[in-house]
Amino acid sequence: MSEWDHLLPRFCVRYSGVNANRSVDLRTKEVAEPLVAVRMAEVLKEELPDWWVRVEDMGSAEHPTRRSGTVFYALNGRKGHIAIRNRCSASVQWLDGPLGLNSYPLEYMRDTPPAPRGPAGSTWLCPLHT
Repeated sequence: MSEWDHLLPRFCVRYSGVNANRSVDLRTKEVAEPLVAVRMAEVLKEELPDWWVRVEDMGSAEHPTRRSGTVFYALNGRKGHIAIRNRCSASVQWLDGPLGLNSYPLEYMRDTPPAPRGPAGSTWLCPLHT
């Protein structure tokens, strides 16, 4: 198992049942080792025999190069760095803004700045070709 899978674990136990006349669907915290998840499922089955219990593999986290400390460019050209990496997003600090963390999706991060936008079509003046 890779260091990446230990950093962002992929296995959890999902369990569903009825409690106090209400349907409940719960999920445990993710763990890196599948054997740990299987043991957690066994314990839950013993404690909640009438409930549906199963181990779920959430898959490896995407964008393995986007780790804490990585500098990136946003779609709008802002530059930031990843402070806290989550499974599907990251808490980032913008380098051109006030201090404070903001959530930003991983799929919108780029390694290079986007190309500058040209003027809108109606204001673009093309030189006359003679």
